[in-house]
Amino acid sequence: MLRIVLTGPECSGKTTLVKKLAKYFGVQYVEEFALKYLELIPNYKYSDLDDIAVGQHNLELNLNLHERFKGKNKLLLCDTDILTIKIWSEVVFKKASPKINNFVEEIASANDGSIIYLLCSPEGIDWEFHPQRENPNDRDKLFLLYENLLKNLNFPHIILRGDIETRFKDAVKSIEENAWYS
Repeated sequence: MLRIVLTGPECSGKTTLVKKLAKYFGVQYVEEFALKYLELIPNYKYSDLDDIAVGQHNLELNLNLHERFKGKNKLLLCDTDILTIKIWSEVVFKKASPKINNFVEEIASANDGSIIYLLCSPEGIDWEFHPQRENPNDRDKLFLLYENLLKNLNFPHIILRGDIETRFKDAVKSIEENAWYS
């Protein structure tokens, strides 16, 4: 199974893009667990990020199993993953918990080329207010944190820039050209 993770700073088109990709490929996608969690607990603390990490991980596992059961096991689309929670934790609390770091290490050690990150640049996408968004002025800095983490972990990634339609076309092309998907 090819796992495609849309990642990058807030308000860089990830959710819009994952919805378009899911429709195009006719698959479900893993939503961002943090959005629903933070609706219930808006004043989060450091320990909440572990709960969010576990919730995100479980959503991915559940959809992966569901799709395999249905025989649709070629593509798993994720609207973010544990790397976002790691960066978020390090930016807000200056550290990531052992649990979050363990999740990242598991992904890194299991990386056999079946995970591709689509790193969404904030360039070309206006920031829009949402009660859960915290960084309207730091998106370029955050983008570099994502890019550096992906490079340090040696994860295959493609940077998406431009408007949503350009990003969508580039994402479809990269997925369709990937040997794991075909």
